[in-house]
Amino acid sequence: MGKIILKIFDLQDLGDLFKRVTVVDKEIVLEFGDRREAICPLCGQWSRRRHARGKLRKVYHGYCFGRKVYLVFRQWRYFCKPCGKAFLERLSLVSPRQRRTVRAEEQILESLRGRSLRSLEEKEGISYGVSRRVLERRLDPEKLVWEEERAGELALGIDAHSFRGTRLVQTVTELSGRRPLTILPDHQKATILRFLREIPSSQKERIREVCIDMDQTLLSAVEEELPEAQVVVDHFHLIQDANRRVDEARKIEQDAWKVEIPRKLFLVAKEKLSPKEKAKVEFWCQKYPSLKEFYWMKEALRSFYQLKRKTVAEKKTKRSDRDGSAF
Repeated sequence: MGKIILKIFDLQDLGDLFKRVTVVDKEIVLEFGDRREAICPLCGQWSRRRHARGKLRKVYHGYCFGRKVYLVFRQWRYFCKPCGKAFLERLSLVSPRQRRTVRAEEQILESLRGRSLRSLEEKEGISYGVSRRVLERRLDPEKLVWEEERAGELALGIDAHSFRGTRLVQTVTELSGRRPLTILPDHQKATILRFLREIPSSQKERIREVCIDMDQTLLSAVEEELPEAQVVVDHFHLIQDANRRVDEARKIEQDAWKVEIPRKLFLVAKEKLSPKEKAKVEFWCQKYPSLKEFYWMKEALRSFYQLKRKTVAEKKTKRSDRDGSAF
């Protein structure tokens, strides 16, 4: 049974040290015993002489079966006779002073393929700060490694993310291959321009589409360096902007009439509301027509992006242009 568990979590090399596995609501904890010897990093000699008892460490090892996986082990300090120095036991699983194994970081990078940092946090509980540090350590900032052997058109995604609510960084993703490419240290125009100018000309010609958020600075930089590329706005940011406008309309009516209009009712997706909540939304919309217009437009925009077929979306767009209505 122990061998099967270790194989699932890619820990076969630690078979002799495996002690037990504990499964709780949101965690899977694998405990390991102590090693009897370690290699000196200076001279490469094995040592069995323990110098100091190490503390128990609990490191993150990935996400599996809907739970976070942790490894619990102890790192001893050993004494090397030939060198005459003490050293800390090194493990191939985890880099020095890291709280995540190498496999966990590889899984984070894999999970970021075609997924935003926010969705990764919501699904697996990996915070934005952790994802950002892994990207910075694993990817060379401002240096995008192109796959020369690949042919065809490219689509890039450039998106800003806030760090602890204040610092903004730009993540660059290859949308056609669904893989994160690099992370830029800030959202300044000079940084974005420097990155775009370093793209080889042979690769620039392949970029046919760039997906961005609603940042004018980013738009200006992309149009300046990639004039042939079509620039589109991510639908997430369009819906976010629509929600912001609905909330602004709610505040205007609220302040004008000195009433308290529930905020959450108008920001939650309509299909997620209960019948009672839908009735409340209808009541406020009937009472304040301007709020109703913003809310209706937001929901119309959401329903448009939920369409599964491009042909249906094109028909709706043409009908909207013809009738002057929203989709």
